[in-house]
Amino acid sequence: MCIRDRYMGIINVLLLSMNEAKIAEIKEAFSFFDKDGDGIVSTNNMGLLVRSLNQNPTNDEIENMIKDADPENTGKMDFPEFLRIMEKNMKDVDAEEELLDAFKIFDPGNKGFMDSAELRVIVTKMGEQFTEEEAEQMIREADPENTGRVSYDDFIQKLLTKFE
Repeated sequence: MCIRDRYMGIINVLLLSMNEAKIAEIKEAFSFFDKDGDGIVSTNNMGLLVRSLNQNPTNDEIENMIKDADPENTGKMDFPEFLRIMEKNMKDVDAEEELLDAFKIFDPGNKGFMDSAELRVIVTKMGEQFTEEEAEQMIREADPENTGRVSYDDFIQKLLTKFE
């Protein structure tokens, strides 16, 4: 497997982490509207629920989401239905923003960088695993001055320009 495929693997691992965080965010919003905890919310809350997730759908889009989530017109939807709707309808965020959000998962102090050792663990232990040599090459590119820290803004730019 070529190094390009390996880089795409790390991008996928980072995006998967982001997807897990996004699902947790969607679940939290859904739970807020599930007042009695039965796992069901009224489709009347669709607009508020979607907007609570920083989406700005039109009224027509909300109506279409409701029809899609509740084709039997019961006035109710459960979390799997809502998650399916959100995955289908959430406005796409550009790759740079998604990668930045994914890196922030590994930077709880929001310092703008991560330890190169942590990056090594991520690329050798998660998802499409790099060999030690591939990991070393990536870290040399990500931390060219050998500071032990990887600025994820710089690294994301390198990743994105590498595959344009």
